[in-house]
Amino acid sequence: MPTVKVLGKITKHERVQISKAKITNLEIKELSNNGNTIADLMLADETGTARGKIFATSDEDIKVIKALKAGQVIAFSGTTEHDGFEHSLTIVIKEYRILNN
Repeated sequence: MPTVKVLGKITKHERVQISKAKITNLEIKELSNNGNTIADLMLADETGTARGKIFATSDEDIKVIKALKAGQVIAFSGTTEHDGFEHSLTIVIKEYRILNN
C-alpha cells in the first residue's frame, strides 16, 4: 500500500504520513455508549484539506486530545477509511505530534 505525503493527493484507502498540517476546525466528542473520546478534526496543508479523527480510550490519551486546539500545526500518520457516519473519506490518525502551540 503506498504512503501519501500531502492531503491533496488522498483519494482512497491508503497510508498517510503528513509532516505539517494545520488544524482548521476541532470538535471533541465524548461517546456515552463506550466511554471513548474522539477528536474530529479538519486539517489543511498547502495542497488541500481532509477530515481526521483521533480516538482516545485511556485517561492519558483523553487528556492529550482535549488539549488540542484549532490553529495548531501537527505532524501525523494514519490510514484513510470511509466514515459511514460522516459519508466521507476520513484519516484515522494513529500517531501525531504538535509542532507549535
